Amino acid sequence: PPAAQPENPDSGVQVVNIADDDLRQTLDLSVELLLKGSRGNGSPSEIERAIAKLRNHRAFLLERATTFHENAEALKAKAKALRKEEGRRQSGSRRGE
Repeated sequence: PPAAQPENPDSGVQVVNIADDDLRQTLDLSVELLLKGSRGNGSPSEIERAIAKLRNHRAFLLERATTFHENAEALKAKAKALRKEEGRRQSGSRRGE
C-alpha cells in the first residue's frame, strides 16, 4: 500500500506518495534498457521496445501525479470550506447563548 503522511497534523488531510512499486518498475525498465545497450546483446528492436515501455510508464506516472495533485487540491478546498462552515456554526452558537 502507498505510504500516507499527514500534510498538516491538524488538518487531517493525507498526502499519498506514488507507490514504491511504480518507482521500482521504472528503475527496472531503465536498468533493462541500459543493460541491453551496454552489453551489445540487445537487438535494435529490443532496445526500441524497452525505450517504448519506459516512455509509456513515464507517461502513466506523470498522468497519475497530475491526478493526485488535482485530487489533493480539491480536498484542500473542501477542507477549507468545511473549516469555514464550522467556524460560522461555532460563531452562531456563541451568539445564541
